Amino acid sequence: MEIDKKILGSKILIIDDDVTIGMTLEDFLKENGFNMSRAITDSREAETVYRQFHPDLVLLDIRMPNLDGFQIIERFKMINNNTSFVPIVMLTGQNDESLCLRALGSGASDFLYKPIKLSEVLARIQNLLKIRILQLELENRKDFLEEKVKDRTDQLKQAIVQLDQMNNQIKEAYIETIYRLTRATEYKDGETADHVRRLSLYAATLGKALRLSSSMVELLLYASPMHDIGKIGIPDKILFKKDPLDEEEWKIMKTHTTIGYEILRDSNAPVLKMASVIALNHHERWDGSGYPNGLKGEAIPIEARILGLVDVYDALRSKRHYKDSFDHPTALKIIFEGDGRVMPCHFDPKLLEAFQRVHLEFKEIFDSHNR
Repeated sequence: MEIDKKILGSKILIIDDDVTIGMTLEDFLKENGFNMSRAITDSREAETVYRQFHPDLVLLDIRMPNLDGFQIIERFKMINNNTSFVPIVMLTGQNDESLCLRALGSGASDFLYKPIKLSEVLARIQNLLKIRILQLELENRKDFLEEKVKDRTDQLKQAIVQLDQMNNQIKEAYIETIYRLTRATEYKDGETADHVRRLSLYAATLGKALRLSSSMVELLLYASPMHDIGKIGIPDKILFKKDPLDEEEWKIMKTHTTIGYEILRDSNAPVLKMASVIALNHHERWDGSGYPNGLKGEAIPIEARILGLVDVYDALRSKRHYKDSFDHPTALKIIFEGDGRVMPCHFDPKLLEAFQRVHLEFKEIFDSHNR
């Protein structure tokens, strides 16, 4: 595999209590031009080494004595103060989907099963390090550069092409990874992983209540987290602005729907096809007052109608830099009765009926995935 020379100067930290794995990975990386790699076996040293070494990527074992991988991730978050994105690839010897989802939900970017395939290591870290470099460029800029949007979009499209060539299990992991990497430019706090997981579960719950097919519900589960992928193309000064956006800024903000569609379109993978439809249409409203195309009623794809409702519910329940959180009864009252900004006419009446039947499941999902 040809390696992009721009990433060869990256620092890679390996944390695994198995000295053989650590040495093998370190030697392999150096053989392929990554001369700034370091392996440690004692998890208690992870925090100190992380502070001193300043890695660009971490390969982290889940099961270790003293501190496990999840505890180490939490310590790294405290070091970063949730302001710097450093991708973490979890290493696990257990083919356990729930464990992998927990790893992704804790803030990991990806995972690898043991015994590790060295060729797969190169493919994973190359994609992650490319986006790490782009993230550093974003952090060092106050003004958004339009040409960089194209560069990031090209990198994401290349990753998506690779997805189409992999098996379903790897596809699902990469979809989660791509979403997290793009969202890293928007959210830098601990709520991100929980928000992503909640939207997936809300959408699947509402899909079941509507008696959609099991395959459709599964697609909703995996496609929903990518609804706002287009926000990677929105300048930070607009994305994080605490005051209300002016007319021109709001016009730019609304383009995240079309940017997301352009990133995800033209894939043969069903989950990415659905994600592109959701990205484009999740701000359309049943009464035609939404954007970007002012679609009305059933002209709005059902998956986008579902995302539009669950996204509003989660936004109402969540604390943001511009608003406080609402409790579950208040969120219900706003959705079913309106508050001026959110109105019942914005939503498909059939979805509101289904939501009424399962709203307690929404509350349980929020309470279970809200740290």
